[in-house]
Amino acid sequence: MEFPHPENIDYLAHALEVLEFPKILEHIAKKCVSERARQMVLNTRPTSDIELIRIRSELIEEIRQLLAISGQPELAGLGDPEEFIDRAAKEGVLSEEELWQVAQVSRIVHNLTRIGANRERFPNLRAMLDGLEDTPAVHGNIERFILPPGVFKEDASERLAQLRIAKKQVHDRLQEKLESMLEDERYADFWQEKLITIRNERFVLPLKAEHKQHLPGVIHDRSASGATIFIEPLEIVPLNNQLRELELEERAEKLRILRNLSGIVGAYSEQLLANLSILHQLDFLVAVAHFADEIGANSVSVAPGNPLSLRDARHPLLVLEKGREGVVPLDIDLPPKVRGLIITGPNMGGKTVALKTVGLLSVMAACGFPVPADSKSQIPLFEKFFADIGDEQSVEASLSSFASHIVHYKIAAENCDEKSLVLFDELGSATDPQEAMPLSWALFEYILDRGAMVVANTHLGGLMGLAASREDVENGAMEFDQDRMEPTYRFLLGVPGKSWAMEIAKLLGLPEKILVRAREIAGGGTALDEIISQLQRRLAEVEDLRRRLDEQSRDLTQKREILEGLLKANQIKERELERVRRSYEEMRETRLMAAIQRELEKIETEWQKIVSEKPPEPKKRQRAERFIQELKRRLKRAEKQSARKHGMPKQLEPGQRVFVYRLHKWGEVLDPTDEQGCVRVLVGNLPLKIHSSGVDTETEYERKRRASKRGYGEKKGIHYEPREAPQKIDVRGMYPEEAWEKVDKILDDAVASGAEKILIVHGKGKGTLRRYIRDKLHADPRVARMMLPSEREGGDGATIAVLSDDNVDNSKEGNKNERGTQEN
Repeated sequence: MEFPHPENIDYLAHALEVLEFPKILEHIAKKCVSERARQMVLNTRPTSDIELIRIRSELIEEIRQLLAISGQPELAGLGDPEEFIDRAAKEGVLSEEELWQVAQVSRIVHNLTRIGANRERFPNLRAMLDGLEDTPAVHGNIERFILPPGVFKEDASERLAQLRIAKKQVHDRLQEKLESMLEDERYADFWQEKLITIRNERFVLPLKAEHKQHLPGVIHDRSASGATIFIEPLEIVPLNNQLRELELEERAEKLRILRNLSGIVGAYSEQLLANLSILHQLDFLVAVAHFADEIGANSVSVAPGNPLSLRDARHPLLVLEKGREGVVPLDIDLPPKVRGLIITGPNMGGKTVALKTVGLLSVMAACGFPVPADSKSQIPLFEKFFADIGDEQSVEASLSSFASHIVHYKIAAENCDEKSLVLFDELGSATDPQEAMPLSWALFEYILDRGAMVVANTHLGGLMGLAASREDVENGAMEFDQDRMEPTYRFLLGVPGKSWAMEIAKLLGLPEKILVRAREIAGGGTALDEIISQLQRRLAEVEDLRRRLDEQSRDLTQKREILEGLLKANQIKERELERVRRSYEEMRETRLMAAIQRELEKIETEWQKIVSEKPPEPKKRQRAERFIQELKRRLKRAEKQSARKHGMPKQLEPGQRVFVYRLHKWGEVLDPTDEQGCVRVLVGNLPLKIHSSGVDTETEYERKRRASKRGYGEKKGIHYEPREAPQKIDVRGMYPEEAWEKVDKILDDAVASGAEKILIVHGKGKGTLRRYIRDKLHADPRVARMMLPSEREGGDGATIAVLSDDNVDNSKEGNKNERGTQEN
């Protein structure tokens, strides 16, 4: 008898197949947008490159977070146009459909380069997106001429529009002429049917064959029976010729446009191909991220020295079939020194599912994929996987079930090492149990001694003794509910299990008489089973207690995180309120000192008038002058204190125009900056004294305005008139409080520069960030109202904040004062 040579078997491919990993990949591949990414998913294999695993795992996690916040990255429309780009690079001409696919790639890149994924929160994704090079010339030019899914615009060029108008006119004349002939009573009996059709790209009529001598024209075709000929009447030949000429001209004009657009694609081919490579990788990662969300997966620790510690783990295919809550979780927490696990328990109790869950999650982790388990789980990094699962007997290969098992035992024993995971389903089955037990014991020991991790399930009770003889082996059992007499599918570590064959047979309806006789034959052998049952019951109680404690711990952790989040939000709000309060106090202080200064000057003027008209008694005069001087000293002291609070002074000279930020008005410097950093400024007809750090010269103000506007708008005198497009800020991917800090800053800049509105892009996502931003804008006195932008500007994923008229009017009033000064 000949057996297949083990070296002819791809042990990794076999292990992945029996663990059903290809089914996982097929499910993920369906979520890809591009065919290239689908193939990347289907070809995924475990890797020993720990750095690749780390980066892929972190990228997937960052993408999941960004998807939850903003629905990005969006890759709809991504195709596989490498062939088209290569052809364009070799001066080939692409079709409309091919150019549109290229434009889709360029447009996706353009949108991705504007995603608000900040570097601190999304470092790996940001680095990946930074590798994209925007090519607006590609999609911009193609979209000028071509519409989806790849058709020319009617007015793609002036010449094309003219040709299409001319074609329609000729076509209408042709139709009119042919319809007239069909309705002409002279030809009433000529037609096989009243139908205008096309043959050889020319309009023809279906003429009865017997009348071909009665109607002059060009015959283009005949029916299969010969009863009908398709004739082009001579009187429409000139129109058909004219239409054909116009079609040829149209084709030539289209070819000219396609050649030009293909030339642009060729010029950017290097960037497009590099971008496409990144997009396909991103498509792969986004598909995995969606899959991870679907099965409730988490990133877990994967490293060569890790113990096998799976918490709240579930078989991913069962989760897809039954939902997360419909699958009993698996908890396996092996001590670091344990590398062997023997699982026993009832038939149909979940032993094979537990074995496959360990194997499948280890494979997924070695691919850098999230796994359906608690994030605190740990999985060793395996480089080799061996699995003997199921009955693989083969008539064609002359293999019995036992022979098939032996082939895979041999492959594992000869090839495993300390970086291997070996899985045995029903170890020692399909042969005589008396011989199978020592053979299985020896095999298990041999593989352990080579350093591999071994997980096996079995019905050989004797193998449970391995855990007693070796410190690196542990027993485990699938729980059986002795009260309800049915399996619970829960795993119990540290206790041997029993098969519960009699009980399962009873559940499946085997006659009671047979079961009674079986118990008689078993005799005293049931004492050990009773001890095992008691152990399982006690351990189940301990497991229930541990599970409740874990749930309480998780609940407390979640509540603590919520409280910490609320505390952080409250701290940010307190800082914001403090900033508003300081701003208000500074403005009030400035205006108050200006009012005091005016009143003091008025008192001094009145006093001088009184002294000149009717001099008072010397004592009264002296007392009044001392009072006035004391007021001046107090005002000066207050100005010094204000100067110390407000920052570095600026050296200003009389006659300079300055913008007073706290009043949002223009003024003119009356006196040089004094020793305290204060300066007197005439705003309208109001002279006031203010610290120089609160004003800017015309040059400095213009510089700040240009920086804040980022090139939008035009300069008209000192006043800035914004273009129709508002200032824009993209806060997608940020926390609400972080996003508001950015918006608050641009609101200040917008008010200072006299802008009328700003565009805030917050994304759609679940709407959390959108609601937060809009609530803050609603309560902000700088904002008069909010508007929903057009779909091109972001639609419901953005908000336009129209600034208060008070802000705009103040800026305009300053401009009026300035123009008035120039006119005078």
